[in-house]
Amino acid sequence: TINTHTLYQTNEATNFKEEILMKFLKRMAKFLEYLFDCYNVSVKVQSEGTINSDVNKRYIFNVKPKSGTKVNSIFGCIPNIKACLECSLFESFVENEKIYLAVSLDSNNNNSLLPILKSQVLQKTKMQIPVALGYDVICRPFLADLAQMPHILYGGATGMGKSVALQVLILSAIWKNPSQKVNIIIFDVGANDLDMFDGIQHLSHPIVKDEITSVYVIEEIVKEMEKRLKLSINELNELPAIILVIDEMVSLLRNIEHEKLYQTFTNALTNLLRRGRHAKIHIVIGTQDPTKENLKIASDNITTRVAFRCNNHYSSQAIIGRSGAENLKGKGSMAYVSANCPTPKHIQGAYITIEELEWAISLVKDSKHDLSNKFVIPEIEVPEMQSDNSYDFDVIVDETQNKELANIIMWTLSQQKVSANKLADKFRMGNRSYDIMDKLCDMNIVSEQHSKQPRRVIPTCIYDISSDVLEFLSKYGYSKETISETISKRTQHK
Repeated sequence: TINTHTLYQTNEATNFKEEILMKFLKRMAKFLEYLFDCYNVSVKVQSEGTINSDVNKRYIFNVKPKSGTKVNSIFGCIPNIKACLECSLFESFVENEKIYLAVSLDSNNNNSLLPILKSQVLQKTKMQIPVALGYDVICRPFLADLAQMPHILYGGATGMGKSVALQVLILSAIWKNPSQKVNIIIFDVGANDLDMFDGIQHLSHPIVKDEITSVYVIEEIVKEMEKRLKLSINELNELPAIILVIDEMVSLLRNIEHEKLYQTFTNALTNLLRRGRHAKIHIVIGTQDPTKENLKIASDNITTRVAFRCNNHYSSQAIIGRSGAENLKGKGSMAYVSANCPTPKHIQGAYITIEELEWAISLVKDSKHDLSNKFVIPEIEVPEMQSDNSYDFDVIVDETQNKELANIIMWTLSQQKVSANKLADKFRMGNRSYDIMDKLCDMNIVSEQHSKQPRRVIPTCIYDISSDVLEFLSKYGYSKETISETISKRTQHK
């Protein structure tokens, strides 16, 4: 057998002569062939040279399967060989349908974000929303286009790099794109990791710090999506992309204790995940353990996943669909999968210090922005806690679901007949439409239910509507003139 430590010691000097380096790489290639053969995997290993970064050296080898060797068997034994060598880096990657190994004795510490932000790679990229995730196994900057993802999930144990990754994503998205191209909405409930982005021109709403405002804001995003889906492609292209960043998603959901608000939030988020990509709306979720039981949303539409080190293989399975993330080493080390990259790709996540982040954000704030087409969500006042430590949910519902109800009443007044199914299709809701139909009946807007037939819309003029309903509609921006005109148009086409 070959003593691996003796083999490594030949590379302790930093200035190799070329012939000594070549002998070392050939010897290393033969040794790798021997290790593969120990696992009954017959391959030919050839050196492709070295890659020098600012802090370490990478040795690159091409691995060719010999006759009768299956490609999957090569990847299957790599974790065992890595454990045998006990080196810091021993990763496989595929380029141009060829299999390569990146080997290093040193950890990949070259993970600063600033060189990527200043690089020509980022400046010249044709990606619409480039995100600098970090560096690949051979120290190249790894960029991904959020516009193509179109959503992304970050998961992993506490302290392994999720919050820094979200900081990097937001800064990457706004570094090249002004506010007329990208708008940001941030949910940072119960944490302060994203507070430094407060005040940037890209924000459509101040950073959301409570559960009630979260429900209100996400419903406003859904309404914006519905408007955008009716636009032509050219009209949509003129509007900025909207990026909703939700940190600690599971914690946020657990804090929404009121059932109606909880359902409103999860339904809205599922709707955005399902159809938001057609309206240039992208969702970024960060959480520790994103199982379906914890998220309570249809997360199948999130095809891009990033897993940091996990506590166990179950968490890794929940994030990237397979085990392995529990074996990642070091903060920021991540496994990346996407629709175009189904096999986990090892990336050293980009890192930025607080001082560097504040400097970069100040540059973004000082730049000029055209705010003419910016998506803006009006602020609302969050009800204060009552003496029994509960919220006044009647006020909350007025600001969220009752605003929806006002829109439903106005739509109903424009129809001859309505049904629960028609209502559900129009406003993208489920069985809740039956409860709303009963409310409309109590308001004397629609007739009683007869069999399964659609209900008749009752008012034929504004005087058929009670003063309470008129006051309710006025509160949400519908004047008597608008109401009267809506009814008149319906009756004229009767």
